Amino acid sequence: AIVRTPFAQGESISILAGCDINGFVAWRTTRGTFDRVEFHRVFVDGIVPYVSSIISHSS
Repeated sequence: AIVRTPFAQGESISILAGCDINGFVAWRTTRGTFDRVEFHRVFVDGIVPYVSSIISHSS
């Protein structure tokens, strides 16, 4: 897939994403960079639920 997004020079956006063999399954973005607390919150709220559902379906 080709994604075209008009970014302004100097603007910084960070992305935390989870993917499987079918592609991206969960992602979150933030302006600037993730600090430790925000990274953990996004991981727990956005990525872990998807991973947990996959693990529970495979057991």
